[in-house]
Amino acid sequence: MILHLANLNSATWRAPVEDFIPIGPVKVRVRLSEDVMGHSARLMVAAITAPVTMAEGWAEFVIPTVVAHQVEVLH
Repeated sequence: MILHLANLNSATWRAPVEDFIPIGPVKVRVRLSEDVMGHSARLMVAAITAPVTMAEGWAEFVIPTVVAHQVEVLH
């Protein structure tokens, strides 16, 4: 599963963005399909791995910060 997060906190759709205001931590809770195990969450932009807690088909993890965007790969 791939999850994309976009931080639109400091952006407007028409003006160029000069500075990004980071947000976080962001707690994520997603229901997984049967073919996704959810053992690991790799945050591609931050280049870190977040610990995942599994309970009854749900995966939970925390993204420490999102500056402009973050891509998470859960497998």
